[in-house]
Amino acid sequence: METIYTPADRDALPQTKALYQRLKSLEGHQVLFGQQDTFALGANFAPNLPENLGKSDIRTATGRYPGVAGFDIGHLEVYFVAQRDPEFARLIPGKDRTGGDFEVGMNIDNIDFSAMREEIRFAHRAGCVVTLSWHSVNPLTAGEYGKPNRTWIQSVVKAVLPGGPLHARFDRYLDAFLAYNDTLRDDDGQLIPYIFRPFHEHSGDWFWWGIDSAENPNDGTAWSGDGGRLNDPEDFAALYRYTVEYLRAHGAHNLLFCICPDRSRLPAAKTAGFDEELAQAWLRGYPGDDVIDLFGLDNYADAGRADPAVPGDVQLQRFTGALETLAVLAKEHGKLCALTEMGLASAPALEQAGLEPRRPYTDWFLRAVDATENTRRILYGLVWRPRFVGPGADPCGVYRVEPNDPADFSKGFRRTYLYSLQEDLQRFADDPRTAFVAAGPEVQT
Repeated sequence: METIYTPADRDALPQTKALYQRLKSLEGHQVLFGQQDTFALGANFAPNLPENLGKSDIRTATGRYPGVAGFDIGHLEVYFVAQRDPEFARLIPGKDRTGGDFEVGMNIDNIDFSAMREEIRFAHRAGCVVTLSWHSVNPLTAGEYGKPNRTWIQSVVKAVLPGGPLHARFDRYLDAFLAYNDTLRDDDGQLIPYIFRPFHEHSGDWFWWGIDSAENPNDGTAWSGDGGRLNDPEDFAALYRYTVEYLRAHGAHNLLFCICPDRSRLPAAKTAGFDEELAQAWLRGYPGDDVIDLFGLDNYADAGRADPAVPGDVQLQRFTGALETLAVLAKEHGKLCALTEMGLASAPALEQAGLEPRRPYTDWFLRAVDATENTRRILYGLVWRPRFVGPGADPCGVYRVEPNDPADFSKGFRRTYLYSLQEDLQRFADDPRTAFVAAGPEVQT
């Protein structure tokens, strides 16, 4: 019997169901291209300025908007919780990932939440699929969403689950999300539907919710769970389930939930085909089909790095195998699938694979997505936020970055412009196998 694909939330709003069906209709036909913070900042435009609403590097390069617009709500929780939790408030100063204090009303990348709200509304109005990630701070320390992890004396996930000492604090995290989500409404006052991917890259050890143990030896200085593991996979699954159930119980029915481990802490595909070992590792910590809509994978490991230890042709094979595995696994569970974060292949890796060195979009990403009937089920690939900004920066530029002093990185870095990928991005956007969003000659805000 053919699998019926519907949102996991039985009470999903009509617009949520419409988003789901839109994605399902693309499956096997076209792949969307996405960029994080595409409307928030660009190579030549600054964030948080109303006059920049509607600008996008992708539009500058191709005349079109990306099909997927990514945003991050990390730090949304900080002051909301601090106002209701004095101990949490006491821990805040100097605890963010850069060593400085948190900025009120700003996310982890200094994007104003009010500006982000308008950017999300604009993206939805323009026809982009919206997706939100959440780099939330560590509930135990009120900071340090990633390292240093070795100061932890217990599994943070255990601490925030029902019965744990930080459970009430975590509920306030979710309340902060609910309050912001309720403001994300279209011009008719309806909640905007989007793909939500909390607890992303859980296969690693760089977030407080991670389940990996590679860099956390069981030596008494870190949570001494399973082999020094940060959190047990079963507890992570319970955390994800609790989050979905809490948000649903409080009326958030405009969300499609995505789970997306990071490939760097999963086995590499041994061939360009389905890999059972990779599939089983992907499922570690899986919370269940009734709370998940989209199977994702954040994959920089196979993106085509300049790595003499792993030649380009091997990386491309692994990349294709990862997509094949993800797509087959998603199909078995009746889910959609996407490459929720990805890097771009470097010129050396492309050359090693016998491909054109300046065609990472068409000769690497599109080649892998179009490899088989299964890989063509991948709905989108999203690159991360613009890296180099400032006057004269090339939105599609490739740079070489080197430290001013190799012995002291605190002295900063210098960058050298190498070449532009605009031609390949334009070729990619023009390909009938890809889907972008048309942008008119004038930005309507």
